[in-house]
Amino acid sequence: MKKQNAITHYQVAFAQSIGKQRDHNEDSIFINTGLTCDHAGGKPFGLFIVADGMGGYVAGEAASAAAVRAVSVSIFKSVLIPYVKDTMNESQISLHEAMEKSIKEAQSAVITSAPGGGTTIITALILNSQVTLAHIGDSRAYFIGHDGSIVYLTKDHSVIQKMIDVGEITEDEAHSHPNRNYLYKAIGQDQSVTADIVTHVFRNDSRLMLCSDGLWGVVNEKKMIKIVSKAGNIQSACDQLVSEANKAGGPDNISVIIVESRENPT
Repeated sequence: MKKQNAITHYQVAFAQSIGKQRDHNEDSIFINTGLTCDHAGGKPFGLFIVADGMGGYVAGEAASAAAVRAVSVSIFKSVLIPYVKDTMNESQISLHEAMEKSIKEAQSAVITSAPGGGTTIITALILNSQVTLAHIGDSRAYFIGHDGSIVYLTKDHSVIQKMIDVGEITEDEAHSHPNRNYLYKAIGQDQSVTADIVTHVFRNDSRLMLCSDGLWGVVNEKKMIKIVSKAGNIQSACDQLVSEANKAGGPDNISVIIVESRENPT
């Protein structure tokens, strides 16, 4: 009997908290992971989104929720349904174009349903071993390796990041700078907004982490790496990361998603 290759699938975990200093949650997340498996083999996929709303109680939470809904519906229609139906070649739209379209629809949805509000967004679309990211604002994506390495997959659209880029301040100085929360790009804040879109190979020796600034703003990368590397599983890692952010004062809402690939022998 011919032995088939192992089938890769994606496992996901998440955790979220209002934090210690807020009385409501303006973060929204979306998680979907799946696998089609037949005589041709396995086809794993996933869609993961973190959005951090801003603009006050109603506007912030409405903006992040509207953006997440718009992006997820758009990606399902243009990518995931054709992917599952095995009609991707007939869809006549590239992944980059699909991501751009989803951001435009999120922009329209936020302007319509949450006027005055805005939101960051980080979207990760995984097809087989390929992960395509679209982001606006300062919610982040990382690869955290089993060897303790960390790779930044996004660059913040913030005033403070521009200051770091031109050498005006250091990374350490940024943590206490008065302008550290100012964004120059966010969904809902302008009639035209363009996301940074990149594609990476999802390596088996790394985990993908998406999070809002309520996590990375108070938990440094060394601590994040230590927690993720030493946790018994990714759900424990998510729970511990949120707990650590709250121990550090929990000044903001906290959201984190971790995705890892697994292989099942056939």
